[in-house]
Amino acid sequence: MILEGKIIVLTGRFSLKRKTLFEALENLGAYVVGSVSKNTDMIFVGTKPGSKLDQAKGHGIPIYNEEELLKLIRNSESTATQYWDLFVAEMEELELDQFIDVTPDDEKVYPKMSGPSAKALLPLLPESYTSFVAEKGYVKICLPRTTYLEIAFLPPKGIRQVTACMGDGVTKWKELVTLRKSKKYTWPFVFFAGNDFSDVNGYAFDSEGAVWLVEDSVPIELIYESFQTWFQNELSRILSGIAEYEEDFEQMREGEDPYEDVAYALQDF
Repeated sequence: MILEGKIIVLTGRFSLKRKTLFEALENLGAYVVGSVSKNTDMIFVGTKPGSKLDQAKGHGIPIYNEEELLKLIRNSESTATQYWDLFVAEMEELELDQFIDVTPDDEKVYPKMSGPSAKALLPLLPESYTSFVAEKGYVKICLPRTTYLEIAFLPPKGIRQVTACMGDGVTKWKELVTLRKSKKYTWPFVFFAGNDFSDVNGYAFDSEGAVWLVEDSVPIELIYESFQTWFQNELSRILSGIAEYEEDFEQMREGEDPYEDVAYALQDF
């Protein structure tokens, strides 16, 4: 569904703040207005809707619920920044925003390791990714490790270090080490985000900006053609996972931590 140029009305109570929804819709080119008319293209309805719902029915205006609204926003051609802002707003509503943080630009993964030069890896970083980190920083979500809902963007030094620990999925390691000592070696992947840096599990870009799944230091599968598509799906995965662990997170809101004896793999990164 294309929202650009559409006149939209919201009525009722929504889980997210109205301001957040307004900004998300307006960023997609929609016009959010306060009253229903024959020119209204669609209306989104939360709980306890007002008279606007009856007016919309009278005009034969398409009616959608909040779940459809959020799905529409997430599936739209939004920027990574818009996906992130919506995610943060939802985490705030869930009272879980304390698990969101930003890694310092000069943070390392391994204290005494360098890795390839920034110049060698820079061409592999797509503009959509570099624009996002320039605005939002190297974000990380540090939910309990056993929920598998952690993810952290690596800052520059971390990118170089972890990428150096990656294979290419084809070449044997000894041969790869020799090739990398050559000044003519071209790096085929750059590791940019993950949830377990000791075993090198996470995600890498290839030379086309597509995202690969990395397991045990090896890129095993191309999973998304772009950073924005990967990011949208990664944030949706985390929110869906939070819903599955709702009872545990409710205990956290009440001051208890069912994971107090479980490692938070990214908490010290």
